[in-house]
This record gives sequence, C-alpha cells and structure tokens, in this order.
Amino acid sequence: MSSSFEFDGYKLRDATDRDEDLAQAWTRADEYHRDLDGRFWLEKGQGTETFVCEGADGEPLFFLRLDKAVRIRIQFRPRPEGMDEREHRAIVRQALTRGMAFLDVTLSVRHFREVIFDSVSPLLRAFTIGRLRFTRKPDTLTRMLPSFALKRTAQRNTLQTENH
Repeated sequence: MSSSFEFDGYKLRDATDRDEDLAQAWTRADEYHRDLDGRFWLEKGQGTETFVCEGADGEPLFFLRLDKAVRIRIQFRPRPEGMDEREHRAIVRQALTRGMAFLDVTLSVRHFREVIFDSVSPLLRAFTIGRLRFTRKPDTLTRMLPSFALKRTAQRNTLQTENH
C-alpha cells in the first residue's frame, strides 16, 4: 500500500527501491550519515515508514524516516522513613530492571522501535546506561506534537487559574 500526501506545494511520497541509487549517493555525500547504508532511508517495517519529499518541480528534496518511539519519564517515591538508603535503591533498581524487561516485550509487540528515557539524575542515567542497555545520544532533539502541546498548555492554564 503506498502513501502520498501533498501540502503547500510539496509532495511526500513513499520511498521505494527505485530511490535506492539516490539514497545511496546522498548518504555517501553527507558527512553526518556517510557511514550509514543508504537503504536505511528506504526500509519499511513494523513501526517504520519512509518517504521522499518532492518540491513543486517534482524533484526530490530529502528522505524522511519515521520510527515509532515511546518516551519514558519516572517519578520515584521518597525513601520511606526507617528504610535504609541502600535497601531503597535496591528495590527500585530491581523494579526498573524487571519493568524494562516487561516493556521490551510489550512495546515490541505494539511495534515501537525505540524507547527514549529522560532523566537529569546522574545516578539514574548511569544505571539506565549500565544495567538497562540505554545509550547516550547527545544529538537527540524533541518536540511535542501540537495536540499534546495544546493539552499541556490548557492543563498549565487550569492549574494557574486554580492556584490564584
């Protein structure tokens, strides 16, 4: 099944095997992607769609790959009174380890291809990298989709109104 979308004079169409030579050439010419096989821009599968964006003249402008991902954020409970710090951390580490194993299977069957984990805690970051097999990616940028951004703004405005 092929997909094609038009917007503001541009056309977004499915990337196909006919685009391989172009994908390979553009990828080799790009200093940031030259180590990547150009077929990366054509591969489709569960949770992945690939497209070519064409200008008004019908000439390809860029390849676009969409991978379905999930973002995880966590809020931990404070250490219960009377519980040793080491015991508390051990309990949390075990829950995170087993929980991630559960999510690996659950998210995979739902066709998610990637898990993005946000944390500013150095200890938690080290644990997720060392024990949960996450990798650090300094080049990751994020953006909320409009429907979610609007919901968050509305929630924030409601909270501000209630607090005044």
